[in-house]
Amino acid sequence: MRDLVAPSAGAAAGSTEPPDPSPAAATAGIEGQQFQLVVRALDAAEPKAHEGRSTPLRVRIVAPEEFLRRIQDRLARAQSQTAALLELQREKRRLALEMLTALTSDAPGSDETQSELALALTGERRVQGDARSLARELSGAAESVLYARLDERAGAALEILDAALAQSITRGFDPEPWRELARATRGGEVAGSGLTAKLIDIAAIALEISEDLSASAVAELSRAQDASDLDKVRAHLAAAEKSQAAVVERLERLLERLAEWDNFQSVLGLTRDILNGQKSLSERTRQTAKDK
Repeated sequence: MRDLVAPSAGAAAGSTEPPDPSPAAATAGIEGQQFQLVVRALDAAEPKAHEGRSTPLRVRIVAPEEFLRRIQDRLARAQSQTAALLELQREKRRLALEMLTALTSDAPGSDETQSELALALTGERRVQGDARSLARELSGAAESVLYARLDERAGAALEILDAALAQSITRGFDPEPWRELARATRGGEVAGSGLTAKLIDIAAIALEISEDLSASAVAELSRAQDASDLDKVRAHLAAAEKSQAAVVERLERLLERLAEWDNFQSVLGLTRDILNGQKSLSERTRQTAKDK
C-alpha cells in the first residue's frame, strides 16, 4: 500500500500532470480514500495494437499529519539501522588494524593471511550492502516528501529529481539522480533549508557512505587479497582501513543528522499544536460572540 498526502484544492499529490477537471476527479484526494492504479500502454501494431499493463499499485490518501508521522517512523528505523551499521564497521575496522599490526613477517600468500583477508573482504562487503539498503531507505523517505509536495520551497528540487529519474535507464535504485540533487541542494540552489533539504542532506550522506567510502574499502581489500608482494598488501590494507575510518566518521555524522531531525520534528509538532490551539480558541471566541 502506497500513501499519498491529501492535496490542496486543484492539485493532485504525487503527480506532475495538471489537475483533472472532470466530475470524477472532484472527489479525489479525500482522506481515507483508496485507489488501485494501473498504467496501460498501447504499441503501434497494425491492424490491432497490443496492450501492456503495469502491476497494480494500491494507493491510500492520508492526512499530512499522518504522513509525517509515518516518515518519522521510517527515520526512526533508519536511525536504528545506522547505529547497527556503525558498530559493524567499527568491528571490521578493528580487524583491519589487527591485521596491519600482525602483518610483519607472514608471507602474503600464506593460508592464514589469505584467510584473514578473505574474512575482512567478506565483512566489508556486508557493510557496503547494509549501507546501500540504508541509502535506499533514506532516499525513499525524501522522495515521498518531495512528491507529496508538503514543502512549498522544494518545487525546484522536485523538478530536478523528476527529470533525472525519467532519464535514468538503471534497473532498480539509481543513486546518481540523488547525488545530483544533493549537489544542487547543498549549493543553496534548491529546497532552501526546510524539511526537504534536511532529508536530501541525510540521504546524500548515506549515499557517500555506500557508493564512495565503503566501495573504496571493498576495492582496496580485494587488491590486498590479490597482491603477491608484502608491501603492496600492507599498502592496500592501510588504504582500506583509512576508508573504513571515513565510513565510521560519516555514520556518526548521519546519526547526528537523524537526531537533529527528531528535534526538527518536535518543533514542527509544537508549532502545529500552537496553531491548532489558536484556531480552536478563535472558533470558540466567534461562537461566544454569536451567542451573545
